[in-house]
Amino acid sequence: MRRFISADLEGQLESNATLTLPKAASRHLLKVLRLKEGAQVELCDGNGTSAIGTIQGSEIEIGKVETHDAPEKCCVVLSIIKSERFRFAIEKLAELGITEIRPLLANRSQLKIPKQKRADRLVKWNLIAENAIRQSGRYFTPKIYLPDSAENISKLDYNHILTDPNANKGLTKIENPAIWIGPEGGFDNSEFELLQGFKTLYLSDAILRAETAAIVATTLIKTSSAGVSLGSEIPKTQT
Repeated sequence: MRRFISADLEGQLESNATLTLPKAASRHLLKVLRLKEGAQVELCDGNGTSAIGTIQGSEIEIGKVETHDAPEKCCVVLSIIKSERFRFAIEKLAELGITEIRPLLANRSQLKIPKQKRADRLVKWNLIAENAIRQSGRYFTPKIYLPDSAENISKLDYNHILTDPNANKGLTKIENPAIWIGPEGGFDNSEFELLQGFKTLYLSDAILRAETAAIVATTLIKTSSAGVSLGSEIPKTQT
């Protein structure tokens, strides 16, 4: 059965109701997917609500609505890297069940997004995430924020964790983590000052690309019932 995911469906899915599809949704289902009259489709708002609907012209007759349990909170603070690789990371993080992605404007980021273009990039990133959960069978689209600085993100209410090859390899449970993934050139000294007191997470002895590190870190969190691998706090000096 085809799945259709859109944040525009939030608040629109009601049992035994008739939903008039927006033009974009109607075109996608009837023209792109070529679904016929009477075909069934699973609708989801990306926020845990889904329903099976039957296509009737440009409308969908909605059956029973279901509400799904939200995944455990987990955020990835991902430094902005080259466009294709950043889009790849968003897709895989959404598939793995990350709840939030905060694009980071690191000082050494390879890609600089002008302020006037950031809202358009966010729209594209959200579409990538929606497509990823549609294909992976998930019901929650990760919340993606506008790019922000390390200074602002570091003040937010998470248990902040920095990946570090020198971290301890034992597993320790932690709630509401925010895993920081640095740019290819690493964080600079001014950013490291902001990261003092963060816990550390061991990923690999090898130096991983940013998108690879994000996927490995997420996998450790999502597949380990014990939680994440935490080491000591970030040392006061960095070279």
